[in-house]
Amino acid sequence: MNVQFLSNEKGKKTAVVIPIKDWEEIQKKLKKEKLVESLSQSVKEMKMMKAGKMAEPEINDLFE
Repeated sequence: MNVQFLSNEKGKKTAVVIPIKDWEEIQKKLKKEKLVESLSQSVKEMKMMKAGKMAEPEINDLFE
């Protein structure tokens, strides 16, 4: 990955520039991670509902 840093007049790094293809790959990976995290959270909530530790949502609430 070809990374470039932008600095201010004091030499402090203020930004990063990466090729668009690398950015698109990063975005794909983040979407996958978010999906996995969401599914994991859903499974935890289902287990809590089954154990009676969490109220089951009303059917209409699921579509909002």
